[in-house]
Amino acid sequence: MKSNETLALLDVVKRDLAETKGQLLESAFTGHKLLAEQTCEPGELPLATLLFAAASLGEYRSKELKPVAVGLELLRLAVEKHYRTESNDGFAKNLFLVTADYFYAQAISLAAALKKGFVVEHMARAIADIAEVESSRGKGEGLNDGKNASLCKAAANLGIKLGGCPPNLADGLVRFASLLGRVHQNRERAADALKLLPATQGRLLENLLSMQFC
Repeated sequence: MKSNETLALLDVVKRDLAETKGQLLESAFTGHKLLAEQTCEPGELPLATLLFAAASLGEYRSKELKPVAVGLELLRLAVEKHYRTESNDGFAKNLFLVTADYFYAQAISLAAALKKGFVVEHMARAIADIAEVESSRGKGEGLNDGKNASLCKAAANLGIKLGGCPPNLADGLVRFASLLGRVHQNRERAADALKLLPATQGRLLENLLSMQFC
């Protein structure tokens, strides 16, 4: 890829990430007063970044990708709410669970609107995998690793399918996503996996190595 094409792609992804963040805030926190009271800055968007980078290895279509990106980040927010452990207050716990359910529903609704069954399938599978990790390992560090890995792999696989990523690059990307989900244990291995991807996508993904996941 020529340098001007690289810059053009990076600019498009940067724009799409900014628009995704705006749509995420609207989808997550404007449906009810109680949601508005929980409004927070979503910060970086690791799953959207993975999705966009994966899709850019094939055919990048912003219009199709952005709703999926918002849906994935809603899943991330939902999981963070669902499995919070710091509050012993009954009302707060119930509020977190209700909020998580709302985020789950919003995410699936956005995915279903695309009328591509595999998008909903990957999201639902990630939710199921996280629930399985929670039930088998309990809460704590193991759960954080499991949920991050499930979400990262879902984002990468959806980007691969939506963009039509070549198989030889898809394998490396899924490996990176899996390692990224457990980045505090596998930072060097994830960085090595990143080197196998084209330089443009490497630039998009390298900041994720220092990102704080939910």
